[in-house]
Amino acid sequence: MAVESRAEVGTVAGGRQQEALRRLQAQAEQRIHLGKRLFDAAERRFSAQQQLVDQIRREQEQFREQVAADGRERVEQIEQRVGRRMDELDARLMAMERDWSRMESRLMQMLDRTETLLDHTRQLLSRGIDTT
Repeated sequence: MAVESRAEVGTVAGGRQQEALRRLQAQAEQRIHLGKRLFDAAERRFSAQQQLVDQIRREQEQFREQVAADGRERVEQIEQRVGRRMDELDARLMAMERDWSRMESRLMQMLDRTETLLDHTRQLLSRGIDTT
């Protein structure tokens, strides 16, 4: 009977070990399942964050392009305004040159007339002096 008792004890102990192993196996499978779920959740979160980063990068690029376009447009506007001002200044300068030419011509006519009148006055004075 002592042999059977030991055999029973061994069978009971073996059964307990198998039960313990089954429980450990079930716990390990639960942990693996939980780990997979956590990994999947982390992967989804990473994917969502990556999409957000990609969206921010696209928006930054659009912003850069818009700023560059606005800058080019602003430069073009300034160039157009400067061009108009230069045209206005050229027109004013040409008008001033025409006015100057007219004034110079008129001054020359006035000087010629003054010289003629002065010569005529000298002649009259010289005759008046000669008759006396």
